[in-house]
Amino acid sequence: MSLLPTDLVDRAATLVAGVVVAGVGAAAALWPTHVVHAAPEQLSTGPVERVTSSTWWPWELAGAGALLLILGLVWLIAHVPVRKAQVLRVPGTSEPGVITVNLDGVAAAAAAALAQDSNVQSAKGKAIADRGSSTVELTVTTAQPAGLADVISAIDTTLADIARATGGTSKTVAARAVLQIAKTKRGG
Repeated sequence: MSLLPTDLVDRAATLVAGVVVAGVGAAAALWPTHVVHAAPEQLSTGPVERVTSSTWWPWELAGAGALLLILGLVWLIAHVPVRKAQVLRVPGTSEPGVITVNLDGVAAAAAAALAQDSNVQSAKGKAIADRGSSTVELTVTTAQPAGLADVISAIDTTLADIARATGGTSKTVAARAVLQIAKTKRGG
């Protein structure tokens, strides 16, 4: 298991938060028992009232809120899942002469091959990784339903080509095609 830098920060922040919460809980549980002799009988809220009624307090609170907002946004952005497919290594190759398969290139080449068909209006390809498996996804739009059989045949051929191109890699690669029929403009 490989840890990302965000994983290490998350674990450290969780440890600190856990220790703080456990400490506050332990202090709250032990306070009425008088086990800790240095604990006061009562807490005075006077210092807190003086601080919160001062003129700089709203500005300090706004600055702390803005800082927490920025930290929260940075944390969220750092945890956006990356769905980009990996470069796959062909088995039997060693470090000095590694052969790899770039799935983004396979997806782009497959889309370009499908786009050359006269019945295809547009074709787009992308490689994604989801939960450890890589997928080449093709989205093909055909202009008219009349040529649908030819487009399906071209897609089948292209998917077979993708299987041949990625068949010798160390991981199984799924291929998916989404076929759309272009909307026609209605006059009137």
